[in-house]
Amino acid sequence: MSGGTEGNELSLSNLLEEVPECLLRLCRMIVSGFFTPEHRLITELLMVKSSLKEADFTDLLLLHKPQ
Repeated sequence: MSGGTEGNELSLSNLLEEVPECLLRLCRMIVSGFFTPEHRLITELLMVKSSLKEADFTDLLLLHKPQ
């Protein structure tokens, strides 16, 4: 019985590490249908690079805080 739980744990860890392609497609379709191109760009960046730091994100989008 322990062999069955190990396989289950492996699939759960894989599930937590990557988002299925069908879910990414669904997200893109929803965002493109309801939001502006700017929002689509932000969503696409977050999907491609899910571990972006805020500073890198603002540099990519040319969003600089006023001083």
